[in-house]
Amino acid sequence: PDFTLADVHTDQLVSPSDFIGRPVILNFWATWCGPCKIEMPHLQNAHNNYHSSGVTILAINSGEDPNTVLDFASELNLTFPILLDNMGTVQHLYQIRGFPSTIFIYKDGTVAHNHVGMLSEEILNQRIEQISLVRDN
Repeated sequence: PDFTLADVHTDQLVSPSDFIGRPVILNFWATWCGPCKIEMPHLQNAHNNYHSSGVTILAINSGEDPNTVLDFASELNLTFPILLDNMGTVQHLYQIRGFPSTIFIYKDGTVAHNHVGMLSEEILNQRIEQISLVRDN
């Protein structure tokens, strides 16, 4: 499902449909989530390694104060888009039941995989390689 949320860094509105033709990763997280904090550097490394090849990571924070989210992002030097889901609407739309949860989306906009729980860097990179492949429908 498509949605539009504001990026906490820029206040720019962002939608997954903005990235059709590119692989997208939706990561649902919270600042109070220990596994999320462990996973974030893996996402930043993936952003650094794959962004130039078109992979987009959208980290979706549900219901937290923007300043808390900005402080967290600054502490971990996060540079990928962090979107604020103030009402939990997108979390509900994607039926997210716990944090972290990550959805991997092919270039054509279809979901490739839904991962519940913390991702290792190895699994994250494997999933990115999977969604980066050209699919024949």
